[in-house]
Formats: sequence, structure tokens, C-alpha cells
Amino acid sequence: MTEKDEVKIHDVRLGRDVLNDLNKWLDDQKITRKNIYVIADSNTARDCYPILEAVIGTDAKLITVEPVESSKSLEVVGQLVFKLSYQMADRDSLIINLGGGMITDLGGFVASVYMRGLRFVHIPTSLLGMADASVGGKTGINVLGIKNLIGTFDFPQEVFIHSPFLKTLPDEEWINGLAEVIKHAIIGSAELWEFLDKANIGTRISDDQKDSIMKLMPEIIRVKSDIVKEDVFDHGKRMALNFGHTLGHAIETAGNNGNTPISHGRAVAAGMICELYISEQMAGLDSAIRKKIENIITNIYGTWPNVERFKEHILFNIHNDKKRRQDKIMMSLLRNIGEPIVNVEVPMYQIMASVDYYTTL
Repeated sequence: MTEKDEVKIHDVRLGRDVLNDLNKWLDDQKITRKNIYVIADSNTARDCYPILEAVIGTDAKLITVEPVESSKSLEVVGQLVFKLSYQMADRDSLIINLGGGMITDLGGFVASVYMRGLRFVHIPTSLLGMADASVGGKTGINVLGIKNLIGTFDFPQEVFIHSPFLKTLPDEEWINGLAEVIKHAIIGSAELWEFLDKANIGTRISDDQKDSIMKLMPEIIRVKSDIVKEDVFDHGKRMALNFGHTLGHAIETAGNNGNTPISHGRAVAAGMICELYISEQMAGLDSAIRKKIENIITNIYGTWPNVERFKEHILFNIHNDKKRRQDKIMMSLLRNIGEPIVNVEVPMYQIMASVDYYTTL
């Protein structure tokens, strides 16, 4: 039996009425509502939980955390474990993670370790959560200032994507999530790439553009799901999904530790520009294609002004990346649209050159 055979890859259900599907699924699984624990941040508790509660009833128990990246910590994990224990959660309980990527990472981790593992379901409420974080079975928390240093592979029973939740998002959260859409487009979707190439998205996303992204959600999810099914435990092809994330996580960590927080999406956008530069140098990416992708990213995000200030911190953080092999920095690069290459050893001088290039934009 292979590792892939040992894991049930979760189903993803998407639509305007998907919460009714959730209710039916709960009945089919014979899960009593009193044995459901919903983990949410204070924003999704306010904006989204009443919609969920209207469908599943008022017996579920709501547990909230602060809507910040720092909630992904051992301290908050301890608080959640205490609350679950105090409220008598047991091996028959179900955790519903209602929120964006921070909640699915944190709640999935808690579910995977509490009493050696409870069943859980993701209901992502942000574009980032729907496009990326809720799909694929990775959980994680930040420790020692390093993003997702502790985590597990543990798959939700199901993922229910209620598309109207996107209507609750402020524009900045659309921008935050769009970085993962861009990544999905350039590593594996001609349909998404065509949309981005023609959409001319700027620093604000129009209502028409939001509607188009919502219609493209099945394709956005398909890119990641297809890759995960081929490489569940991140040994090969799945590493393509890390494009932009090696330098992106280093930038995000530098900003957070330097009291100048940068969102995950904006950090990944910066990381993609750096890794596009490296891809041209090391993977043969055509300079015209690199420039086209770079223009799409900078039209939306501009550039983060603190990269030069935190350059040394960024380079230091690279050495703590999970994809490091011994002393070698391994990256996923891009040979062409739809042609990522994985497990490329990138020398530090190339990484430094890419950061220097970014500061010239």
C-alpha cells in the first residue's frame, strides 16, 4: 500500500446552497449538533457564523480567536485545547473550521492533535481559504517566529465552500487571496491565465472581476486538488504549489517579526517576483513572459517598501524554510506558463540577486 492509498483525499463541495449539503452530511454521519465545535475568528463569528447557525441550528458550540496571524501559536492551541476539554469534546465530536487560511491552518492542527485526532470540516470564508488553504490537508502553526514550523498532514472529512461568503470580504482580503489565484494560473491553468492576462486587475477589484473569480472557483480548486491527489505528502509534484512561497514566507516572517506586518498574499506576490527572476536565470523562463507576469503582480500589489530594510532578515529566514535539505535551499521555479519545475537547488547568491532586483522595481 502506498502513502497515497492510505489517505482519503477529501471532497470539495462548492455552491450557493452548499450549507444545506453540510446539514444533510451531518445527518448522514449521525453527528449530533451538540457535539459540534465551531472554531472561528471574531470577524467570521460576526459575519458568517449566523448564516451557518441558521442552517445547522443553535446547539453547536462556538469558540473564537483573534483574527490575526499571531493566533497561529502554541499559546492559542493550548487555549483551544482547554476550551474543547472544558466543554467535553470527545472522540465522537466534530470540529468545523469557519474562516480564512489562518483558521483552517490553526483549527485543522488542533483537530489533528486533540485526543490524537478528531474529525473536522473546513468551511473557508475568504478567497485565500477557498483557493488554497482549505484544500490539501496541510495544517500548521507558527513557532519561534517561523511560519508553519509545526504542522501535520491531516485531511478534513469534507470541504464546504459557500460562495456567498465571498460577499462579506473587504477589498483587501480579495487582494490577499488573489496571489494564490495567480500562482495557480501560472503553474497549471490556461483558463485562469487567460482571465488574468485579459482582466487588467489593479489595486481594486471591480464587481465584475469578483464575479468572474467566483465563477472560476471550480477551476482554481481543481489545480490544487489534481496536484495533491498525485502527491499527497509533498515529495514531488505537489512542491509546485510552493512557487513564490519560499521567499514569500521569508518576507512575511521578516515583516511580522519587525512589527511591520505584511499579509500572506502580499508577501507571496513579492516572493513570486523574486522567484520569477530566479526562474529566468536558472530555469530558462522567457524574459517576456517573466515581465508579463511581473506586470500583472505589480499592477495589483505594487512593491513592498520594506524589503530593502529587512533584506538581511529575509535571507536569514530562507535558511529556516521547511523545504531546506541539509544546507541546500530548494525551490520550485517556472520554466513556462504551466511548466513548473520542483526541487531545484538555488544558490544563495541567486536568492540575494533576486531580492536586490526586487528593490529596483
